[in-house]
Amino acid sequence: MAGIVVTATVVMAIAAPKGYIAKMGTIFDQKGDYNFTEQTGRIAIWKRGLGFLAQHPLNGVGIGNYGRAQWENPTYSETGAQLPVQAPHNTFLEVLVELGIPTFLFWASVLWMGVVGLVQLKNRLPKRWLKESAERRFLYLACSYLPVSFLGWAVGAFNANTLEQVQA
Repeated sequence: MAGIVVTATVVMAIAAPKGYIAKMGTIFDQKGDYNFTEQTGRIAIWKRGLGFLAQHPLNGVGIGNYGRAQWENPTYSETGAQLPVQAPHNTFLEVLVELGIPTFLFWASVLWMGVVGLVQLKNRLPKRWLKESAERRFLYLACSYLPVSFLGWAVGAFNANTLEQVQA
């Protein structure tokens, strides 16, 4: 296993495009990372999204309207140029801003119960089901694997690019 990691690291160091290694170094340097410092970085985009939420806390801005909210409430750079419409890169934030707080809480509870509810169900199922019919084995194993799938989706959704880039 260690050999695979070493080999992959060496190949990446040799085959990486110019500037790639320096760019990857910014992962550990938050002061130099554009996500923390630039108006087009994720933190600034998230703050603008939370501003839209403050304007429409109950109903949100509408399904698929995160980009439109940015277009109708443009942000300008220090030079006066209008910043482009950008994706929130976070499904949780996008659902919250587009659908409002009540719907977000319902949506998040469905995700939560997909994890907790299935784990609780698995704990109530008899372990002998693993050795019985194919249907019972499937149900028992589904209660083991689906919560992991939900959690994997949630981690990816936290840093997802879900909004298509819209040309203003």
